[in-house]
Amino acid sequence: MDLACSEAEEEFRAGLRAWLAAELPGLPPRPDPLDWPGRRAYDCGWQRRLYDAGYGNVHWDASPTQRLIFLEETERAGAPYVGANFVGLLHAGPTIAAEGTEEQRARWLEPVLRGDEVWCQGFSEPDAGSDLASLRTRAVRDGDAYVVTGQKIWTSHAEVADWCELLVRTDPEAPRHRGISWLALPMDAPGVTVRPLRTLAGSAEFAELFLDGVRVPVANRVGEENDGWRVTMVTLSFERGTAFVGEVVACRRLLGELARTARENGRWDDPALRRRLGRLAAGFQALWRLTQRNVSEAQATGGVPGAGGSVFKLHYSHARQELYDAAAEVLGPDALDLDREWNLDRLSSLSYTIAAGTSQIQRNIVAERILGLPKGR
Repeated sequence: MDLACSEAEEEFRAGLRAWLAAELPGLPPRPDPLDWPGRRAYDCGWQRRLYDAGYGNVHWDASPTQRLIFLEETERAGAPYVGANFVGLLHAGPTIAAEGTEEQRARWLEPVLRGDEVWCQGFSEPDAGSDLASLRTRAVRDGDAYVVTGQKIWTSHAEVADWCELLVRTDPEAPRHRGISWLALPMDAPGVTVRPLRTLAGSAEFAELFLDGVRVPVANRVGEENDGWRVTMVTLSFERGTAFVGEVVACRRLLGELARTARENGRWDDPALRRRLGRLAAGFQALWRLTQRNVSEAQATGGVPGAGGSVFKLHYSHARQELYDAAAEVLGPDALDLDREWNLDRLSSLSYTIAAGTSQIQRNIVAERILGLPKGR
């Protein structure tokens, strides 16, 4: 596989780099990290700038190398990331692009790319987290609508979302994986209640979602009725395969900052710390190469990432946690000060071995779908 950039791709890089240099100085100040309505406005404003400049659809409609160049250059320039609308841009949007009808793509994709509408994810339930197929939120067909009743938890950005990618059980008599459907839920529909959940870091980017007889048009179903598990696998392949790519670039940049800080405060003299940072640098370089492979493979097979995304997600989750443990070692006693750089990110990193499928689930996927091992009993 040739991972070198072509002349046209290097021209794309140069043009993007020049645009970022001209655009970033004019951005307003970033909002408080705990102010999600403010962050929605800021993040969607940035998405609109990208859209107007022709970069809005780079996550979906660009070559694999261009996507990676975009992520490299925006991260290195300190540009905003997808933020409050990561579900729309990296999960729901690509799923609708791959599985939706022409009418659904026309209705939902452009507002996401323009930054006009924000999506959240309604998958997990109190009794259906890693075992997602055991979900019990019901959707009963009533004419041209489904009547939905149930509860979701860990619903990302529900408090600022316009739409929710929602998994429901449409056939309770079918085997677990065969009675599920994927719906686009309007968050302003009667019967929808959102209760924010506060995290260890003090933020409320997750919420409980209560659904009490909510009517969702049948036209909002993506895929066939009871075929939602297959559609969900498409969503999860994007979530595990490409959604964390920009963060790999950020982690590589952080490693350089850690090394500089360690030199300044004297901790660089510890050979064990130097070896630890060296191993992390090699690990993140390998993850970047794996990302290039996964994205190229997805492009060659129809645009949907494969099971290799689980390999990436498994190793990235643990590498990120080790990175912030190393940051705490560099900071020493200052690692207890939440006002210091990296400390809130360290708290956030604790969730990565659970978010987007636990590490245990990823190991099962790798064992069964890549190594061909039998399922455990």
